[in-house]
Amino acid sequence: MVRVCKLAGLALLAAALTACAAPVTPVSTPSPHDPAAQVEAPALGDARAALERGDYAVAVELLGAPVGPAHAAMLARARIGLAREAMAAAPGEARALRAALDQVGLALALRPDEPALRDELLNLERAIVTLLAVEDLRLALLARQPVAEDPSALDLARALAGRASAAAASEPRLPGAERVAATGLLAAAAVFEEAGAGASQEDAAARWQEAHRFCERAMALQTSKAARSCLERLASKLNPPASTTTPATPTPAALPLPRPTVAPRPPARSPGSAFGVAQRKSFDGSGNSGQFASCIDIQVLGPGGPIAGAVLGINNGDHSYQNQTDAGGYTGRCGLGASTWSVVLFWTPQTGSVSGATTTVYLNGAPDQRAAVVFRAR
Repeated sequence: MVRVCKLAGLALLAAALTACAAPVTPVSTPSPHDPAAQVEAPALGDARAALERGDYAVAVELLGAPVGPAHAAMLARARIGLAREAMAAAPGEARALRAALDQVGLALALRPDEPALRDELLNLERAIVTLLAVEDLRLALLARQPVAEDPSALDLARALAGRASAAAASEPRLPGAERVAATGLLAAAAVFEEAGAGASQEDAAARWQEAHRFCERAMALQTSKAARSCLERLASKLNPPASTTTPATPTPAALPLPRPTVAPRPPARSPGSAFGVAQRKSFDGSGNSGQFASCIDIQVLGPGGPIAGAVLGINNGDHSYQNQTDAGGYTGRCGLGASTWSVVLFWTPQTGSVSGATTTVYLNGAPDQRAAVVFRAR
């Protein structure tokens, strides 16, 4: 009996030892750096809600330092929101553009994984830098006044006008972009207007014509009293009013011999008159669809084929856009609503400023309406 009890005790001891030796399955505890744990974190949910309602400063504060790709993407979007808020609060002002650029730089430093988000940040950075370059050039030009003491101001003014045209055509469209570009063009025009005052008659006419083209382009971007005044002054200088003073009647003895009648010389044609509208497709009388999805396709052709880098304007009085042609001479604009739109060719690399090349097309906003305009050198 004692032996049986000993055997039973040994069996129970062996079973207990076996149970203790069996591996214990660990309970899964999410790491604080696990993206799944981040999604469930209350602070991250609050940040997402702040982002959705447009409270970007609160979202940045809640997000803090990013600990994963999703976290970094949310923080980058919040900083994009802060950049756009800064520009909307003071459209076109340098201090607002620099504050926005700081936010974009912080967002880029996060290196977000999403390609679309990275592209949005890079495009936004490029557009802001372009506008700031226009403002910096304008201030540098003002520092070189008066022009008579610094002939290089004309080269700087041309550079400013070119940069302003590029800024107006850059994407995405930023608040105040048209105002910055128009102000730069008017500053360039003022330099050429002043330079013409002390020049020979031929040089003065050429400089005033160039200034007039800058004012036209500024007016197309933003209708303003300054642009209108610029156009009126230069038009008066280029086409001075005829004298209304009646000459004294000479005595018979002083009458000169008759001279052969000479026909007046026609005014010189500007480079822009060499372009005409070769093709135009419009949708006149199509009504209002209530949408903003129509497009205008444009191509510029020269004697040797498509012209790349040409600057064109599209406007309807309330909205104004500038575009540049690609290597195939093409450009265009979509997202347009019901209106009659003017299409203007402003400048080409081959001819410089262009005047007189313009047409209009009508769109009703529907996505199936794509107007087309082709400018061709005559």
